[in-house]
Amino acid sequence: MDLQSFRHKGITQPREQAQSDTWDDFDPIEYVMRHYGKLLPEDRILIQAAIANLKRFPSKRTMRVADVGTGPNFYPAMLLSSLVEQAGQVDLIELSKPNRAFMNTLLGSSDSIYRNKNKLGKVQSVDTHEPWQKFDRFIAELGRDARFQNSFTRARSLAESISGDISNLPESTYDFVSSFFVAESITSNKRECVQALAALIGAVRPGGGFMVALMVGSKGWPAGEATHFPAVDLSLQEIKDIFNALPGVTGLSVIFAEDAYEKTREGYHGMAIVMGRCRKIGARS
Repeated sequence: MDLQSFRHKGITQPREQAQSDTWDDFDPIEYVMRHYGKLLPEDRILIQAAIANLKRFPSKRTMRVADVGTGPNFYPAMLLSSLVEQAGQVDLIELSKPNRAFMNTLLGSSDSIYRNKNKLGKVQSVDTHEPWQKFDRFIAELGRDARFQNSFTRARSLAESISGDISNLPESTYDFVSSFFVAESITSNKRECVQALAALIGAVRPGGGFMVALMVGSKGWPAGEATHFPAVDLSLQEIKDIFNALPGVTGLSVIFAEDAYEKTREGYHGMAIVMGRCRKIGARS
């Protein structure tokens, strides 16, 4: 399939479909081709903000970092790889089996072509390496220094795809975590969304950092033909309020990237990236 032919067009979701699909119905091929066939203006803003934040974060040789709810999106791992020396690791934590299969193909040493059948039985395939080359060039251009060069190759050498759930993470385990479009996109219940974000922050070691990207104004979303997944419709102010209320969080920075192309989801207004630290033990607020 041709990535560019998908560009950024949405999938029409039948209004009468009331129930959400299971995560094993997620179609990583359609999702990647629709969302990452081109580098969206919102992603450019998010990546620029993330690089500025990561440059301020001290790296160390044995750093352990995680991208939580990775899905088939590899650019957060590419950004995180700037923090990690060869002795460290990047955990790609994902619940959906198809998404882990996609990522294992991307990380593997042989054929980079991922193949599947979508929910309607259509046979399809995609080169898992191709979408990320434009992100690699953009990250290198913005990052400038050596840590941000060849981020695709670097991330592939450091990353491992593992099964896991944002709501059930090991506490105080990671020096840095990222999570892009996950907590607000796994449920329609705001309380469950907040609980997922609290678990995510709880997985960060004292003194560690995080960057979390969230959809602003989402009423549900597809990931493949005839699929529908839930979402919490959050305003930018609600996102700020949630993070301000989380215990142990400091140095918050919230950047909004307004929808500048066309709607990716019903109700969509843009993307927010929230960056901050977790207080060291004994530190004052």
